[in-house]
Amino acid sequence: MLDNIVEIDIDLIKQNIQEADVLTFFFPLLGESLVADMRLGDKCGPIVYLAPIAESYADRYLSVREHRPDLSNPESFSTIPWRNRVSSLESFGLWDVLISRLANLNVSENAQLMDIANDNLRKLKSIESTEVLRAITGDTYKTLWAK
Repeated sequence: MLDNIVEIDIDLIKQNIQEADVLTFFFPLLGESLVADMRLGDKCGPIVYLAPIAESYADRYLSVREHRPDLSNPESFSTIPWRNRVSSLESFGLWDVLISRLANLNVSENAQLMDIANDNLRKLKSIESTEVLRAITGDTYKTLWAK
């Protein structure tokens, strides 16, 4: 279920993490998105949060605007479908790139921001573990072949 490694361009994803104003990893199997909004405003700094998966790119864009109405539109917005295990963000080195990007934003809340990002990663891993358990026990899943 969650172990199918899809061929992905890791270097391109790393570039997106390093350059995008708003970055979203969405996890179709989990129904969740990790949103990292790097924009800075007069009254607010960058933010990393979990959100329900959006119906479309346009819906995610609108939800980010609604979440941070005081900021201008992002100049770059990257959405990345992540069909691999959550922990593969770390094993592919993507999580380190994101944490490094957050650290380099030079805002007073850097440590707190990185803690929030890591808490969200832990939450995603927990959601994934619950989903794997549901698949094993048959909770919310139907079998294709009965005995």
